[in-house]
Amino acid sequence: MSNRPNVLLLFSDEHRHDAMGCAGHERVKTPHLDALAENGTRFTQAFTPSPICVPARAALATGQYVHQNRCWSNAEAYSGDPISWGHHLIEQGHRVDSIGKLHYRGGETHNGFEEEILPLYIRNGVGWIKGLLRDHEAFFDVSSYVREIGPGSDRYTDYDLGVTRAARQWLSDAGQAAPEKPWVLFVSWLRPHYPLTCPPEYYDLYPLDKMDSARFVSDAELPSHPVTRTIRRNFNYDDAFDEAGRQIARASYYGLCSFLDAQIGAVLDTLDQSGQADNTLVIYTSDHGDHNGDRRMWTKMSLYDESARIPMMMR
Repeated sequence: MSNRPNVLLLFSDEHRHDAMGCAGHERVKTPHLDALAENGTRFTQAFTPSPICVPARAALATGQYVHQNRCWSNAEAYSGDPISWGHHLIEQGHRVDSIGKLHYRGGETHNGFEEEILPLYIRNGVGWIKGLLRDHEAFFDVSSYVREIGPGSDRYTDYDLGVTRAARQWLSDAGQAAPEKPWVLFVSWLRPHYPLTCPPEYYDLYPLDKMDSARFVSDAELPSHPVTRTIRRNFNYDDAFDEAGRQIARASYYGLCSFLDAQIGAVLDTLDQSGQADNTLVIYTSDHGDHNGDRRMWTKMSLYDESARIPMMMR
């Protein structure tokens, strides 16, 4: 690898740290991430700066904690100030592009990428976290979302397939072009973020009669901190699930992790075919994790390992 290698930064949304074969999970099938870990370095104690999408991404961009960059919630997204790692690398002569979900402010802001392909921005975001901590608690009912579980297709999966196609085309084009300067490509997928609607071929990898069960679900084990109870009360997926629904949701989450793994494998295969793999640093991580039913909680937002601890590896 040269002194100025390319960098391929692969990024997902809501992938918990242990939902990979290489992390010791007995059921989740992630052969491409397992291979990446085997041929590189896997960090076993990686934690998100914030277990919420937008603040985590702002922290990644700036290298600052949330209390420094002031992006507290999903209403307050990164808008190019303070400058990001992308700005610095462009100044140092790298080509820096992004493909996929950003969760930054869009429009006229310069977010540190020369080209943003298929970007998803924050527009008119809702500050749920601040709302939950007001003196008079707001109530946010998510129980209607429990219908969006199990095998099927949806726009999030379609979007991710488009991100994969665009990334493969970008890498193929870069491999054929004269290497004028090193490049950095940020590829960002939506999955395994909710809704828990999973392509059937990946959902079928996890038969319900062989599924594991959620942990820490007895009344004695449930979180007792007032803020955690508030989050459970407002993000009340579990209240609307019966036991069968919980297992379908968990299987769907595992299936979406396998779907994500397949997208990563396709991109890495194209990197190999383009002849650039030997001079490219590959990094994989996620913005935060997911409870997936543990403690009768779903999605993220707590500081339990399920939510705050993330996968991270590089080769």
